[in-house]
Amino acid sequence: EDGKKVRIDTLAIETNIHYPTDSRLIEDCVRVITRMLGRARASFPGAGIAFNNHLRVVKKRVRAIADCHKDEERRQLYRDLLQHAEEVLKAAREGVDKLRKLEGTEEEQVVGSLMADDLEAVAENLAKIIDQTRRRVINGESVPAAEKVLSIFEEHTDIIEKGGRETVFGHKVCVAASKRLILDAVMPRGNPADSTLYPEALKRVIAKNGGKAPEAAATDGGFASQANEDLAMSLGVQKVYFAKSIRRGVASLLSDWQRKALHAFRAGIEGILSTMMRVRGLTRCIWHGWESFQSYLWASIVSENLLRITRTLLAR
Repeated sequence: EDGKKVRIDTLAIETNIHYPTDSRLIEDCVRVITRMLGRARASFPGAGIAFNNHLRVVKKRVRAIADCHKDEERRQLYRDLLQHAEEVLKAAREGVDKLRKLEGTEEEQVVGSLMADDLEAVAENLAKIIDQTRRRVINGESVPAAEKVLSIFEEHTDIIEKGGRETVFGHKVCVAASKRLILDAVMPRGNPADSTLYPEALKRVIAKNGGKAPEAAATDGGFASQANEDLAMSLGVQKVYFAKSIRRGVASLLSDWQRKALHAFRAGIEGILSTMMRVRGLTRCIWHGWESFQSYLWASIVSENLLRITRTLLAR
């Protein structure tokens, strides 16, 4: 790769979670807390850990909520579900206190402290989910995306809205590719606009190319802005193309055949990303945790690049 042309686009990768409805999130917490309290009671019979198992009734309420079609009836079911969730939360907090005050050998105290930490983390998530459920369902408030709990297993999950067409629960990734290979990827947190990702993506490509700017950079319309065009020109990019015109862009200075060539070049990254999603499994990350999510992405990129290099060598 000579690094003379670069194309940039984004894709959304799901984390391995179910659709995050409030009722199912409560069920997840109740199930995990019930399991943790059961293990703690079995491991430390003398700790006095006692709790009622609400899991069965919680599952019934969740199924009833899913099948309910009347708003008032659904709210009443949620009120009942929240009552059971608060009782489970109370039992979890009591269990944390008893595990932290555990008497015994040093090893037992260490194990009890670790159990308490895990139990407290799930309990805090349950408290947040109870609060967001009461605000959203009972009080009719709109809960900001930054305050929502989307999963107790993949807590790093973000809400990605794809232009109002669909919502993805996972992460946005900004990918830069050249003629054949994927050069770089940027993994921001949250759901930033594509235009805000352009400066970092372009600067990283230039850094990876020994400080030499590409002759042409092509992206879709989501990256278009006067500031991004000015930045690209100041960094040494000679031909800046967005698939959406901007008010006084230099793209108008390009000839028709140059614009058509860059438009076709940009469109090629759609095929690269499609292959990554269909063949490399980038539709959904099945590895656990934020660091593993990044590893999964980079492993997919390395695999794709290795195959492209191999095909080129075999063709020669």
